[in-house]
Amino acid sequence: HVWLDVILNEAMRGTATAQEAIEAVKQIRLRKKVTAVTYNKVLDICVKAADNGDSTIWDGEWVLSHMQQDKVKPTHVTLSTFIKLAKLDGRSKAYNSAWRVFSAAPPELKNEHVFSAMMATLSRAGQRYTAKSLMNEALAQGVEANKFLYNAAMGASHSPQEIFEIWDAMKAKGIEGDEITIRYLRMAKRGQAPATLRQRTLNGEDILAT
Repeated sequence: HVWLDVILNEAMRGTATAQEAIEAVKQIRLRKKVTAVTYNKVLDICVKAADNGDSTIWDGEWVLSHMQQDKVKPTHVTLSTFIKLAKLDGRSKAYNSAWRVFSAAPPELKNEHVFSAMMATLSRAGQRYTAKSLMNEALAQGVEANKFLYNAAMGASHSPQEIFEIWDAMKAKGIEGDEITIRYLRMAKRGQAPATLRQRTLNGEDILAT
């Protein structure tokens, strides 16, 4: 929808809220059937708005609820974007909501983006062992082992050695890293691991700073 594109563009610049997107889709629903693509765009706007504190998990819950009402099936984009919103929300109720939605989703909707988003959200919640266990679950389900999954596994690491071991596994499979991989490797070289992220952040130090 053209107007949602406008709102998304504004949200990327920090000048639009999730509520604007929700009001827009309410108007669309009065005229025609709303598709998964449109609902996913609303979720994307929620994520962008959450970066500026203008969206919470409740906005995402509204989207999922109305998708169900409209008998619109969620996609892997729906799942991964909703989970990202929960991570940005940062409250325990948001983490719980993301885990509930993830756990209830059928295997065919859980691709590498969904698994990596859930792993990152669990790590943010401090549930790093559960986050790392999802790596094995993803591979067991035939999900492609790529940099997204491996980066998420690095983010769940408790020690520098774990990060280096994951990097070795990536290299063995011929998987190239990206800027996120590099940041974790720099962290490991400083003798640090993501498990200390929360404490370091409380102390005013950005452990992922380049």
